[in-house]
This record gives sequence, structure tokens and C-alpha cells, in this order.
Amino acid sequence: MRTSLHIATIAALRERIRCLEGRARHAGTLAALKAERASLAARSRQIETEAAPIRYVAELVGAGTDSERAIRWLIALMVLRCDPLAVALTAVRTGDQPLSKTTFGPQHLR
Repeated sequence: MRTSLHIATIAALRERIRCLEGRARHAGTLAALKAERASLAARSRQIETEAAPIRYVAELVGAGTDSERAIRWLIALMVLRCDPLAVALTAVRTGDQPLSKTTFGPQHLR
């Protein structure tokens, strides 16, 4: 009777050890997932911080939360502000006849 009790106790202890080993393994996985989540949350905050000026400009020009449109407007405003001569030359050139070999060729390079 004592032997069967000892065998049952040993079996229960082995099962408990297996459970504890599995728990330790899962705890390590959980810790890795929590670290990854924290890293992703930090990256998300960084991206939102970087996008804040773009969102501000988007709201300023009335684009709402469409950051793609706001970026295009911002680039257009920067080009108009920083290089108006290039814009004027581009507008003049696009108003002319299409670019071809007869209008611009090797004779113009001399």
C-alpha cells in the first residue's frame, strides 16, 4: 500500500514538473511577445510624432487626414516658394509645342 502511494506521489510530482517546465517555456514566449509589443508601440509613437507636422499642414489646407494629399500640397508649396523660375520655365515649355528632335537636337548643343 505504501509503495502504490509512493508511485502515485512520484507520478504526480513528475506531472507537476512537466507543467512547471511548460509554464516556464510559455513565460519566456510571453516575455518576448511583450518586448516586441513594446518595440512596436514605440515605433508607432515615433511615426505619429513624425507625421504630426504633415497632419497639421493637411488640416491647414483642408485635406483632412489624407496625408498623401497634404504631402503633395506641401511639396508644391515648397517648389513654388523655393524655385519659382523653374516653375515658370516649366509652364512656358509645356505651353509650347511638344519636345521633338526637330525642335531640340544636336544643333542646339553647340
